[in-house]
Amino acid sequence: MCGCITELECPEVPDGEDPVLMATGESSAISTLLVQSEVGPSSIISRRIRALKDATATASTCLTHTGLLSGGGAVEARLYGMLMDHISEHGGGLEARVLEAWGDALLSIPTTLAENAGVNPARTQAELLALHARGMIHHGVSLGGEPMCMLKAGVVEPLWTKTMILQHATEMANCLIKVHGGPVQVSD
Repeated sequence: MCGCITELECPEVPDGEDPVLMATGESSAISTLLVQSEVGPSSIISRRIRALKDATATASTCLTHTGLLSGGGAVEARLYGMLMDHISEHGGGLEARVLEAWGDALLSIPTTLAENAGVNPARTQAELLALHARGMIHHGVSLGGEPMCMLKAGVVEPLWTKTMILQHATEMANCLIKVHGGPVQVSD
């Protein structure tokens, strides 16, 4: 079980002594945590308190949201395929242009992985999409740049993290569309 910090405090210390940050929790897994810090302005102490809260929240999230997804761009390739299927079923127009741009952005993940591996990204992208079209949806780009089953390779990503990334990216894309009244043209 992951402990939960219920109180963070920085007790007053005499001048010249190092301040101590005290975190107290509600479970036996984390009862008290002391962090010693060099003397500094209260803004530095405040940042350290925030960093500790963020770190414990992240650790707690990783322990409580245990779902995993295939890594190596497999999720992005699958979503790209689903978007293209939707476009082909429902026709063109403004929505299709927006979805196609979103799909291209998603597909940049496995493409970049292939580029970083030093292989032909267009060939790898075509192979990966062909595998996904045949139902091999757990295939992504390996460290060597070749498509392979990410689950068998042990390459996974946290579901919660991927959900948050895609949710925030979608919200940003929606904001751009609303602000500009349609798809945003970005020049290279």
